Amino acid sequence: MNLIWTIRIGCVVSLLPMPLAAQTPPAPGVPAPAEMKALVAERVADPRVPGIAIARLMGEDRFLATGGRLRAADPSQVTSATVFEIGSITKAFTGLLLAEMVLRGEVALDDSVATHLPPGTRVPERDGIAITMRHLATHTSGLPRDPDNLDPRDQDDPYADYDAARLTAFLAAHQLRRAPGATYEYSNVGGGLLGWALANRADTTYGALLRERILTPLGMNQTGIEVTDAMRDRLATGHDGMGEPMAPWHFAVLAGAGALRSTLDDMLRFAAAARDTVRGPLARAMALSQREAFRIDSLTAVGLGWHRLTRRGRTLAWHNGATGGFRSMIVADPVASRAAVVLTNSIYDGDAIAIRLLDDSVKLRPLPPGRATVPVDAATLAKYPGRYRLTPAFVITITPRDTTGLHLQATGQQRFRLHASSPTEFFVTEVAASITFETDGDGDVVALVLHQGGIDQRAPREP
Repeated sequence: MNLIWTIRIGCVVSLLPMPLAAQTPPAPGVPAPAEMKALVAERVADPRVPGIAIARLMGEDRFLATGGRLRAADPSQVTSATVFEIGSITKAFTGLLLAEMVLRGEVALDDSVATHLPPGTRVPERDGIAITMRHLATHTSGLPRDPDNLDPRDQDDPYADYDAARLTAFLAAHQLRRAPGATYEYSNVGGGLLGWALANRADTTYGALLRERILTPLGMNQTGIEVTDAMRDRLATGHDGMGEPMAPWHFAVLAGAGALRSTLDDMLRFAAAARDTVRGPLARAMALSQREAFRIDSLTAVGLGWHRLTRRGRTLAWHNGATGGFRSMIVADPVASRAAVVLTNSIYDGDAIAIRLLDDSVKLRPLPPGRATVPVDAATLAKYPGRYRLTPAFVITITPRDTTGLHLQATGQQRFRLHASSPTEFFVTEVAASITFETDGDGDVVALVLHQGGIDQRAPREP
């Protein structure tokens, strides 16, 4: 989930081994199970959080807690077998798949990705440097967060119809803003391209390759891209920041970026593999995928699909996920043989909860206070759709959400639901941002003002 107008950057280093245990401080204390069970109960008491499932592995101990419902209007309870969308945690699976294929000798990290794509596929270069498999896995390819020809039929399911033809057209036309390997820039299209290239190299689909190489060896039989009949009755529905249901997401060619659905039981199997990079069924591949490959700043780095956080002298491997109405997080401390998972069918993320499960010094913030909404008549809502230019390169587009609401979408970012606090004032729940529509003396809408981070920015409406 992006802020409306921020990006992340980093800097490059060489591939380095993981820290030795002798260099790592003792493992921190952890919260008691009773405390975490109370947290789950507190979260699902809020109607904006229909359900949540959390778990921790610590040595031989295994702790799980679940609460809430699969859907806001359904009494079916969340269990460790409930199926959640896990979004971008899929990229950690894709990075592990890359490492597995590297160890088999099927690909190399510094192969040009073009060599593993269908013949004739053009991949952009910059300064004579080709995009490699390593660049894609470390978000250093120079590719943007999302392709600029992402134009979904259904904005509530943004990647469903983005196919190989569109991806090929994007690659052929795109001009990189920087040379591959120069800077970290999180990229969904890069993660999806990596998954497509690996599947093409193996002459199969991404889903089938992942099933053969990763899911089956780990015993993850309730994880996959497609919803099977066995999964259907246990499938959770995602919810927005007001607790309203959202549509499920589907992925086509960009499956490697975020297509997976899984359960707490299965994610514990993946977490067990993530914390055991010595003896596990995919230990060598997992160790390779978690090694530092690119330094972002003094505390954060990235491996192959995994991110790495240095906290209190310890290194944690992690990835989170966000799709329409779901949030997820996995974090592992291989040196301490610990790991944690959080899955929820709400937009209120569990990143801090997952890290606190492994370190009781982490302080959890309460959920943001709820905001009252007011109904706005259809005639008033109909005045607002249009394009509002904040800067020459940044436009906020307002579109209708049937006759009861509005959507907001900023340049290069996903679409948000707008909720009305007055007939002219609206807010989003995914980030701390709101807008106010301005009218002239005739009542015509002439601009909006974006309120975010204590700053008010006016965006005139385009003719």
